[in-house]
Amino acid sequence: MDHDRLLESFLRHAGPVSLACHAPVQYLNGQTGPSTASDIDRGQVAEFGADAVALAYAEANKEPLYFRKHSAWSYEAEYRLILLDQSGDYDFVDIRDAVTGVILSPRFSEEDVPALTAALESYPSVEVQQLRYHHRRLFLAPFEGFPPSSRTSYGQKPPGRREGSLAERFLALQHAESEAAAQYRDAEVLAREPLEQLQEGLSALEAQLRLWPKTHTGPVWPGVAAIPEDERARRAGVPGEAIHYQRGFHCEVKPLSLHRRTLTSSAAIQVLDGERLRLYGLVTLEDDRPHEVWYDRKEVDACGASAAVEALLGTLTTATHDAHPLFNQARDNDTAQGFGEDAP
Repeated sequence: MDHDRLLESFLRHAGPVSLACHAPVQYLNGQTGPSTASDIDRGQVAEFGADAVALAYAEANKEPLYFRKHSAWSYEAEYRLILLDQSGDYDFVDIRDAVTGVILSPRFSEEDVPALTAALESYPSVEVQQLRYHHRRLFLAPFEGFPPSSRTSYGQKPPGRREGSLAERFLALQHAESEAAAQYRDAEVLAREPLEQLQEGLSALEAQLRLWPKTHTGPVWPGVAAIPEDERARRAGVPGEAIHYQRGFHCEVKPLSLHRRTLTSSAAIQVLDGERLRLYGLVTLEDDRPHEVWYDRKEVDACGASAAVEALLGTLTTATHDAHPLFNQARDNDTAQGFGEDAP
């Protein structure tokens, strides 16, 4: 193959709704894989269609998906051309201008000569040779032919809620992602000071919880446990309330000798349209599953965020301490039932 001519033909063939990429394969002893399947959002699949979301995922992860192999395969010296489109099938690229020669393996069957001749009708100037063994040596002998390719269908992809061609839906998904990224950056700036205040407040609460006897208190962790599942931010383009940014923190306290019981205090912030913030506070006591002890939710303008966060932290701290007797009672019940013994 003439490398440059092959790439020119390949890129001409790729349509506007295709992902076309090419590169030499990297052969590595170890590698970091592509983003996990959890990065594929069901809401976006329902909105834009599985085909558009899959195409966007492949574009974002093309290097680890298609151009990495273990170093044990380095002898292949492989160069890959990747074409993904809506067909879900193999495709064919016109290589007539790029082919400079054909070399067949020693096991090429004589029965395939008619097919070989037909396949080469479009390549009158290409020299075709076959490798042959003679006295434990390989040599080239004139021959012509090429085995026919098989085609495999992978079935239909589930449709999206939006109408339009794959090109239209793919562009809409890209636009939604770009717009959401810009809104996220602005919202992150807006939430920076309230979040710092929230983290400091949770850290102060965690220091108080360390004084509880016969318990172990972990550090303050990031997380949005305070936000109900159905109120959390959706991925770009998925219908629902516009939530541009969300972040929160939580801390936990557990009995020293048995961890069936966990008291968790959580707080979180969301940034909404119109520079409004929504604040969440939650205290849960859990064994096999969490039970809500206290919950609060309020919306404020950005200008009033500092006072609102201070008030939330105050009530969260009070609610956490109010839950201490309930926590002790649950721990004592577990001990009486033989789930563990308290440490001194």
